[in-house]
Amino acid sequence: MSSIAVSPRTTKLNWSQLYLCVGLTTLATLLLELALTRIFSVVFYYHFAFLAISIALFGLGAGGVFSYVVADKKGNLFAKLGQLSALNSLLVVFALAVVVWQRAEMTNLRLAVIYFTTALPFFVSGTIVSLAISEGMERVDRVYFFDLLGAQPTLRTSPNGSHFTTDSGHYIIDARFEKGITEPVRVQRELLQRVGIIETGLFLGLADTVIVAADSGVRVMHATTPS
Repeated sequence: MSSIAVSPRTTKLNWSQLYLCVGLTTLATLLLELALTRIFSVVFYYHFAFLAISIALFGLGAGGVFSYVVADKKGNLFAKLGQLSALNSLLVVFALAVVVWQRAEMTNLRLAVIYFTTALPFFVSGTIVSLAISEGMERVDRVYFFDLLGAQPTLRTSPNGSHFTTDSGHYIIDARFEKGITEPVRVQRELLQRVGIIETGLFLGLADTVIVAADSGVRVMHATTPS
């Protein structure tokens, strides 16, 4: 994660509410993406299910950029988050209704309408999460915890207890997945789409053979080619 300069804040944050906001928003966004993959495969053709991933990435990325516009507006942080969340709940219903009510033959115009309509909830979600993270930089490791549910992220520290930084001045967040990473390619792709993340430690596609030395002995693992 890159280092970001944050202007001093004069109001005190309610951290529990901020964590809850990020956790519920990202959980709802993930559920919406999964729902769209199923709905697209039923209402349209099965290969349209993959369109939901593109829509989610587009909306979240655009929302992250738009969060800078919202941040510049005067007002209470939680009032902004509440208004955006209320708007998002309406947009989810509207987007699903547009998809389900499609009866005519699919055309380029209809596809464009569906694409941008269903991207609206992700756009607002991206704005909410980016706004919440930018306001909670001093506890960004905990905020990311509620953003990356399923992992156990911690901000790496030096032996003296200070935040560890790379030669370029970046922080490192270690995320431990108790059940392992079942889709490393997708995880890396989605992480690199997030503003502020420079690189991941997955190092995919860089080696054909890995030698692991442990107390129990040496184990050699070879990469497998996906069928």
